Amino acid sequence: MSGAPERGLITTEMTAAIPEKVLAPRITAQIPAGRAGRPEEVARVVHLLAADASSDITGQFNGGMDM
Repeated sequence: MSGAPERGLITTEMTAAIPEKVLAPRITAQIPAGRAGRPEEVARVVHLLAADASSDITGQFNGGMDM
């Protein structure tokens, strides 16, 4: 795997401090999935891309910001 997944907003202890009134209109509304990602979702993508079975997968992964 070359490069790294460019993840979007991920729900963590740090992002949990962002008030919903700021999060929804300014950030979540820009994400096609309509929600923040979860750490385990990022881990699954990294695991997939690091596996030998995905050796010919190329491209950019950016947390669903481009669809």
